[in-house]
Amino acid sequence: MAQAYERAGARILARNHRSPLGEIDLLVEEAGVLVAVEVKTRTRNAAGEFPCGSPAESVTPPRLLRLARSLEAVAASIAVAPASRRIDVAEVVVDANRQLLDLTILRDVTS
Repeated sequence: MAQAYERAGARILARNHRSPLGEIDLLVEEAGVLVAVEVKTRTRNAAGEFPCGSPAESVTPPRLLRLARSLEAVAASIAVAPASRRIDVAEVVVDANRQLLDLTILRDVTS
């Protein structure tokens, strides 16, 4: 997942960043933007369906609020914080054998 951001020129700041406000799966700086990435993995069955819903569907409004608060706290703690921030959701789709089928990055899911 982090490699997709690195290939796009982003800098990985932290993985599994924990704070009293919550966890950020991946913290990235991309073109002057501080990005919190929520990584969600789901298994697609043989019929091509998601028995438990798509990865992005599991990112609920309360989870987005916790991510936003965590991201703001991180931004406030950085000496030279980027002016803008965003939250991305990385959808990782695997088969029953945990083989990667698809990786999609949904950018700026709160706007």
